[in-house]
Amino acid sequence: MHRFEYHAPTSLDEAVALLKEHGDGTKLLAGGTDLLVHMKEGGLHPPMVVSLHAVAGLDGISFDESDGLRIGSAASMDEIATNDTIRQRYAALAEGAGVVGSVQTRSMATLGGNIANAAPSADTAPPLVVFDAIAQIIGSDGAREVPVIDLSKGPGSTVLAVDEVLTGFRLPTPPADTGSVYQRH
Repeated sequence: MHRFEYHAPTSLDEAVALLKEHGDGTKLLAGGTDLLVHMKEGGLHPPMVVSLHAVAGLDGISFDESDGLRIGSAASMDEIATNDTIRQRYAALAEGAGVVGSVQTRSMATLGGNIANAAPSADTAPPLVVFDAIAQIIGSDGAREVPVIDLSKGPGSTVLAVDEVLTGFRLPTPPADTGSVYQRH
């Protein structure tokens, strides 16, 4: 692994400022299940890594009947796969999260990373699209929301600017008496 600068901000403002100052090539670290592998084996050599581990508020899961589901971008695949509300009301998302990698990977991999990597094989992307999920983003120009279906520009590429952080997802409450299932092909 090549040498790189490492920062662990304690706030979103600090993370965004680092991204804005150091720009393109700087990578965000949350779960690290893809980033660290690519850095060790895949030839990815970012000059700087900004860890989101100490940034509060990125890992929660909450549900309100009128507001729907909110999932922080740092919520792990395991947390999503085993959350009772998600299993009951957003089953396809729980099932998609439940087939990501191994047990060890699911305990570390984050929903934000799974979506921000824009891999065509992301098991949580189809359920998020089906549930009309909205990505919540913060950058130096403020907060914005983007439908998950519009977040990816293609494999490995998103509409996120170099100084933006994906902070979470909003999913509307599904209609009563409906269900869903995820099947990987």
